[in-house]
Amino acid sequence: MYEWTEGERWLAAFVAQAAGDREELRRTLVAEFGGAYPDLFQYTRWLDPGKWIAGLARELITPGSDPGLPEPEPVDPWAGASFRVHVMAVPDTDEEIAHEAEEPGRPQEPEEPGPPEESAEFRRRNRLPQPDQVSRPHFFLLHRFSELYLALREGTLPPVLLATPTALSGHLDPDVLVDRLAACAAAAVEPLSADLLQALLRLPRGAHPGAAARPRGRPGSARGPPPPPPNGWPGKGCPTRKRA
Repeated sequence: MYEWTEGERWLAAFVAQAAGDREELRRTLVAEFGGAYPDLFQYTRWLDPGKWIAGLARELITPGSDPGLPEPEPVDPWAGASFRVHVMAVPDTDEEIAHEAEEPGRPQEPEEPGPPEESAEFRRRNRLPQPDQVSRPHFFLLHRFSELYLALREGTLPPVLLATPTALSGHLDPDVLVDRLAACAAAAVEPLSADLLQALLRLPRGAHPGAAARPRGRPGSARGPPPPPPNGWPGKGCPTRKRA
């Protein structure tokens, strides 16, 4: 089971240390994830957070180790089509011709397959399920992991996650969000879109004029990213980690 509190703290600690001492983080992850999920890249979909966490660890340990998924096999539009010849008498009137054309069971020429939908192909390439295959909250959770994984591979990982809650209720302090936006601005890194959306959803209800008035380019609070998980840095005590 995915424990959201530990999972959020794990991700926050991973991102924070990746922006700091990445070599130390790599050594820690080698010790903790060196033998985890040996067949990880053979899966076409990563449906549980444990695989995404292992993927993040593997990518940081050995950048570029994910070979990606192969291109799908081409579709034969004539597969299963019938080529039987149906012989019939030539009708005498236009009405009979129209009637014959409407007869059920007449073979139709198959349509040529078009290119896959762009969003569906993006999900396939990035090992995400289609939205109707999992619940919407779980799909969004997997989308956040995928976003982090893609940013790590492309070298655009932010220095801090925006959405990590500051309270066990799941809420996020507005001033802390502004501080984290300032950290991204100082690093000249765009916040991740799903992370930003999740952060906004976690703000307490109501207006927050004090936080809204603060400039995002200058930190105004000493509160930074959350401390590492109680059992140590990423890898130690991870709620979903398992070895094959």
